Amino acid sequence: MKMDKAKQAITAAIDLFGQQGFDNTSTQSIAKHAGIGNATLFKYFESKDVLIREAYLAAKKDLIACIKQGLDPTLSFEPMLRAIWLNFFSWCLEKPMMYSFVCQIASSRFHDAQVEELVDSEMLFFKMAISSAKSNQQIADLPLEVIQGTIMAFINLAVQFHTEEPIVGESVFYNLMLNSLEINQTQKEHL
Repeated sequence: MKMDKAKQAITAAIDLFGQQGFDNTSTQSIAKHAGIGNATLFKYFESKDVLIREAYLAAKKDLIACIKQGLDPTLSFEPMLRAIWLNFFSWCLEKPMMYSFVCQIASSRFHDAQVEELVDSEMLFFKMAISSAKSNQQIADLPLEVIQGTIMAFINLAVQFHTEEPIVGESVFYNLMLNSLEINQTQKEHL
């Protein structure tokens, strides 16, 4: 029973934070949305900050599970990247409040290094694939953070434009992202 109420609170928090942001969401509204009392909420989470961090961990775990769903880690880099892209893109569209919440966290004081370490450990196979692709000159020899940032930027653009202007397909942004990652040193010198 204890876990059920905690999960209800986390789900409600993600929903409301995704819709209204952290500052505009009270613990009372989270408790009400979860169908529990405010005192019960604080029985499981000592503060709103703790609830936010736990909700972030839950959202990231959900995202990782979705990204890895049906993924064969032995795929070569481009097919693996495409599978991860499609899984991530689908997650963003299927869970817009969770996506909004994760985006808010990324640029807030709640961004948690421990959660990111968990993500890093769960996505180690992808980091190794990036390393191998760089060694084989399949993608630009850029720092891992730049490659990951590029992928995230294009996913965010694809989600934004798909939501606002569905005529622009995700594949347009995928191909733009691929092109940006495949620029080698010789091409950079000509730009």
